[in-house]
Amino acid sequence: MSTYRSALTVLAAAIVLITGYELGSSRLVDTRTQVIAALPLSNSAPTQTQSPNTWQRITARSELLRNKRKEQTAELPSGPFGRNISDLRRLADAGNADAAYALAKGYRDCQFFVPPKDDSEVAQRAEDSTVMQLNVVDQIVDQVKNTAEKQGKNIGKIPEVAIQPVYQGNLRAGQDQVRQCTGVDTDDARDWMVWQKRATELGNPEAELTYWILMVQSADMLSVEELVQDKQLASAALQDAVSRGDSRALIAIGEVLQNGWFAEADPYLAYAYFYAASQAPYASIHTLPWMGQSIFAVLANPDNTQTYLQQHLDRAGSSLTPAQQLAAQQLGLALFEQCCKWNGA
Repeated sequence: MSTYRSALTVLAAAIVLITGYELGSSRLVDTRTQVIAALPLSNSAPTQTQSPNTWQRITARSELLRNKRKEQTAELPSGPFGRNISDLRRLADAGNADAAYALAKGYRDCQFFVPPKDDSEVAQRAEDSTVMQLNVVDQIVDQVKNTAEKQGKNIGKIPEVAIQPVYQGNLRAGQDQVRQCTGVDTDDARDWMVWQKRATELGNPEAELTYWILMVQSADMLSVEELVQDKQLASAALQDAVSRGDSRALIAIGEVLQNGWFAEADPYLAYAYFYAASQAPYASIHTLPWMGQSIFAVLANPDNTQTYLQQHLDRAGSSLTPAQQLAAQQLGLALFEQCCKWNGA
């Protein structure tokens, strides 16, 4: 799998070289983000600010959601998800945040599961997935080469992706899905977001760090009233993660502020939060639970949080004066001190 990832990294680097575009820094503007940004924070319409009050305004009306937490703990059952659903539901209903998150994750992974007839069908699905993924890579390679030719540049030879590791990875994933999802009711699985919300309300750390992006992705399926409630839950969850000393929450808050998903975009405060997060030790990009594991996520994001944060700092800082950047850095240091220094994060 390392050969496959190395090739993808080369492709990503080539795209950056040719287009001059910083991967991961584009703002996707569609009706969902516009609706979320337009949601009221108070009785007055939100206005852009360069004071450190935007996130405080966002979270000001969200504290009551923390009252739903029950803090019930117990050891979760082991083994395939499909066999443990009833036990997980019992624990989640008693207030176990980890059980609720296990239900959300298990149901989400199984929502489109169709039981195969036999092992040969599992192998065929893995082969089909491999062909599709490699076709995507070929298309990207062709686009990179065409762009290079138009700009009169030579990017050299792009390594070919080894087929066997990709196939083996897909086969293992397919076999694991059969093991985990056998016996799961797909109608129940489609409601996985109900359990994700429950896990967030109960305070599961990973659920708290992902609810904001799931809300953005599902915004076009919700009413305005539901979006208001989900925005409040998402902001409260991120603030709760900050209170626990989790530096990853600083990055998530920076994303929210930079993209204007909960209010008008605030590049000053986004820069401060990204700078605060940059004070924590660097880690794999996949320690951020909202980061996808698909081929597209591999191509669209760097390998580590250092590069990821630098891209976001460059983007947010491009609209700030040097004096504003310096002030935001000082604020970022204070934010990190309050959040995470005591936690060693």
